[in-house]
Amino acid sequence: MNQGEGDVVEHTQDILQALRRRAMPVGIVGAASGGERSCATGTQSYVSLRPPMIATSLALSSRTYELAHEVGFFSVSVLRDEQAGLAVPAAEKATTKDKFGESNLDSQQWHNVPALADCGAVLWCSLEQQHPVGNYVLCVGRIVKATLGTNRADSLIRFGGRYHAMGDPLDVAGESPYPL
Repeated sequence: MNQGEGDVVEHTQDILQALRRRAMPVGIVGAASGGERSCATGTQSYVSLRPPMIATSLALSSRTYELAHEVGFFSVSVLRDEQAGLAVPAAEKATTKDKFGESNLDSQQWHNVPALADCGAVLWCSLEQQHPVGNYVLCVGRIVKATLGTNRADSLIRFGGRYHAMGDPLDVAGESPYPL
């Protein structure tokens, strides 16, 4: 179906439940400009290995998107499973010009782009593409620097409308040569 050509997509509970069956990594997206720092909680997907690119969606109305769009850079702090509690304040609307400080999120920065100080990894990205989709913008970023955390705990994932730890890897015969 092509949207806008008279076709109607039904928004059913089945669609919502099917989407909730997709496990997605959770990260905090950070951006800054002119002394203002903001962040948002979201899920990410890698898009390309060469060049290294990821995608995340941000609300069109979010300050984090506005700042990333303004400066052309953002960060993704990949959360560890024990950091699920950080995802909640990062997802709330800011009341000050420093959401990291307001949410008590310890931070680091690289070229004025803020990120969590202690997490699984930080992906520092240049904003390469923006695609408005409904009330969100799909942001595609080229990873220009990666910082690995010292704690190798499992990444936090979103599944079934809740936060989860990844769990143990599975042994699979004939594992795919998939690069990641």
